[in-house]
Amino acid sequence: AAMELSGKDRYNPDLIPTLEAFVDKQIASKSFDLSTNQVLLRMYQFFPEKTNSTVLVKILVKALMQLPGTDFTLCTYLVPQRFQLEEPIAKLSALAQYAECMQFKEFWDLASNCKYLWESIPGFEEAIRNFALHAINLTFSQITKLKLGEI
Repeated sequence: AAMELSGKDRYNPDLIPTLEAFVDKQIASKSFDLSTNQVLLRMYQFFPEKTNSTVLVKILVKALMQLPGTDFTLCTYLVPQRFQLEEPIAKLSALAQYAECMQFKEFWDLASNCKYLWESIPGFEEAIRNFALHAINLTFSQITKLKLGEI
């Protein structure tokens, strides 16, 4: 489910509530629309007083679920610096870093301490497990159970 936006609408702050509602539709339909989410993140840059941190977290969690894609990184480029350094965005960035570096034990340790960030978003654990399997499959031709447990 994609949302069509014309040129002038991409910077119309009146559309922010519609774009925020569209994030919830993506969660409900287990879909992800990077370009529409980037429009909303850009609006948050232009109109920082309208930033909804709950929606911001939802977008970043959905983007993290797109690994090995670069969606999370692309979205964080649009998050204002003051939010990036604060919780919970800093925790999500740490999760992304662990996942991208195949430090899955550390990832799940941290993820278990911040379930509130992602438990309302169906498919998070499955998406990360699928990414982990993909990454391990690309990295190892053979792996012992012990080594797998360490990852």
